[in-house]
Amino acid sequence: MHVSSSQVTILQHIHADTGVLRDDIAVARITVPRSYTEHVENSDWELASLRWVPATTVQRMIANGEITDGITLAAWSVYCAQAPLSSH
Repeated sequence: MHVSSSQVTILQHIHADTGVLRDDIAVARITVPRSYTEHVENSDWELASLRWVPATTVQRMIANGEITDGITLAAWSVYCAQAPLSSH
């Protein structure tokens, strides 16, 4: 999938482990047309199981302990802090 820079909003930068590394991870909101969310072909092995879910599903998965990795939880926190409360 290719998106233009106008579709990307950097919400914040986070660091995975400030005690050891100073890696920079951008937390971004990417606006894509609905047609992109229906079927996305990619050749990147990291995205082989890509699926689009609504924010309410992510919130439920975190509450149920299905999402537990620190980077995703930190990115979700940034998203929640930046997004209007009505969109959670």
